[in-house]
Amino acid sequence: KTNLAYIEPHRVIVKNITLLVFNYSNDVYISNLAKKIKISELEEYLKKAIDDNASDVFFISGKAVCEKVNGDLEQVFDMDEILMPANTSDIVHQIYERAHRSFDGFDGDDDFSFAIPTLARFRVNAYSQRGSLAVVIRIVKFDIPDYKKMGIPDEVMNLSDLKHGMVLITGTAGTGKSTTM
Repeated sequence: KTNLAYIEPHRVIVKNITLLVFNYSNDVYISNLAKKIKISELEEYLKKAIDDNASDVFFISGKAVCEKVNGDLEQVFDMDEILMPANTSDIVHQIYERAHRSFDGFDGDDDFSFAIPTLARFRVNAYSQRGSLAVVIRIVKFDIPDYKKMGIPDEVMNLSDLKHGMVLITGTAGTGKSTTM
């Protein structure tokens, strides 16, 4: 319903299923948002992000799954479902499993990568935020983009021919440092 006063949801756990109870103007709505995301669904999210030419995918508790496209955050699918802490925890553990990496010793922040041979390589930042797990996945495509289409001048490309010295490639996140290399 629209135009209803929003009151903070209450979390209820019934037989290992998390329910959100919303109270809108004395009417109670129950939403089962804590579905388990299977590895195949994780791959669907990543494939969709690649098809949309996204640079990053965000799995953050309390938000819908989002992707960054041309610097803007967008929902991956047009769904009203938000991720609950159980969802993001499940996703993080699946990503660790996919990367053949142990979750033991996780100290609140971890960076690693994994690849799905038919899709791409993915750089992962898993972290703990407000008591729940979250993850941001950077998409690193297998194909090397044409430097001319990216607007990189020949003078920059010729730097790779230097025999002495050091070349620094710097910039903020998402500005193409890895791609340039």
